[in-house]
Amino acid sequence: MRFAISIFFSCSAFILLAQRLEFKTLDPILYFNNENGQLTVIDDTNWVRTYSVQGALLSSQKVLNKVINMQELKQEFIPVMLHKKLHFVERGCGRVLRFDNGTLERIDHSFSHRNQYDALIVSFHDTLYCIGGYGFFTVKDHVTYFDEGLGQWFLKNKSPQIGHQISKPMYEWNGNNLLVFGSEIGDHSNGRMESSTSLMEFSFNTGLWRKVGELNAEVSRRAKNAWFFSKNTSVGSQYVALYSPNENIVQVFAQDKTIRQVYTFKDFLVVNKLVMTSYKMYRHVLEFHGKNEYLKSKGARVLPFRDKGFSSPSFSFNFWIMLLVSLVVVGIFFVRKKLFFRPRQRILPEEIHDLLAIWMSAENKSIELSDLNPLVAYDNPELETLKKRREGLLKRLKSYLIENHRFEEDEVYSTEPSPKDKRIKLFMLHPKVVKWYNKVK
Repeated sequence: MRFAISIFFSCSAFILLAQRLEFKTLDPILYFNNENGQLTVIDDTNWVRTYSVQGALLSSQKVLNKVINMQELKQEFIPVMLHKKLHFVERGCGRVLRFDNGTLERIDHSFSHRNQYDALIVSFHDTLYCIGGYGFFTVKDHVTYFDEGLGQWFLKNKSPQIGHQISKPMYEWNGNNLLVFGSEIGDHSNGRMESSTSLMEFSFNTGLWRKVGELNAEVSRRAKNAWFFSKNTSVGSQYVALYSPNENIVQVFAQDKTIRQVYTFKDFLVVNKLVMTSYKMYRHVLEFHGKNEYLKSKGARVLPFRDKGFSSPSFSFNFWIMLLVSLVVVGIFFVRKKLFFRPRQRILPEEIHDLLAIWMSAENKSIELSDLNPLVAYDNPELETLKKRREGLLKRLKSYLIENHRFEEDEVYSTEPSPKDKRIKLFMLHPKVVKWYNKVK
């Protein structure tokens, strides 16, 4: 009888311990694998431990060698799983580290981009992607991917032009498309940010973004100023929200001022809390719960995910008829325009138009080479590559005007030293080009 009682209490103690874990530090590294519900924890400088979504310890690996110190890893890198191995991508994009057989090693030949802070870091079809983010005073919709063979990052977007703001998003996969929502929009320079209601979808086949709906406005208000976001959860100062786009619901409950992070997987939920001990010291604590029971205890409110006010195009028979009629009318208009209003000049190539637009807006129609960076630095190239691109753009302008518009070589631009710094060369646009551009722009 005593033996049975002893076994009972031993098992009960194990269950309690498995449902609550206390960290040694106040800033542990946490990575939640949304594919299998496993949580990886790096609590100190020596061990990488993985737990199930129910709190059971699955594996424990000692860190034997590391290319950077643990403090830099915590502050500057974001964990992500690739090829079933733990990787780390630098905040802002750039350096990539891999943890393998006790060794934390660097596997890229890149540099610190500092161009995609608060981006979404995911792996898709065994490739790392960095999506959106803030850098150089701009919130972007760039989708960059890491080429493991070259050790470099490249742009996936069809166009380098920025059309949307993607920052701190949550996401949902839909085949080869990625739905992102909850992005912060606004001015990062003064901290005036708000949650976007746009539901944006990126196609990995076409490399294009498109808007597919609106997030419920009430949900968006509760997600404002969230300090933590994962695949389908956000945590802020007032509310915690759990998103289920496929079910069109969001479960929201009030923050109790202790919750730092929340992860969900199927019917389970993991909460990372910052609590005060009896010695008035703060500790990070992991709690493992049944999802439904926990939400019920918190009095969670269920809201619709999508805004009903948004209606996507209806691909019914009437829609196609209206589309066909519209295309016929537009076609007739352009045919008549082409027949009776023939343009006197060719349409400007996009890169020539953008270059001249910058030049025309410059004071005294003079620019420095660095003024061309917005046109050629879309993927943060090295300095030598940047110089070649800027010089190449000027050569293409000169060739275009000479070959297509009968300009002489000395009628495009001239150079002279800058009055502020003789080491800097100014490029002066020729008056003939100014006069021509005002006619054809």
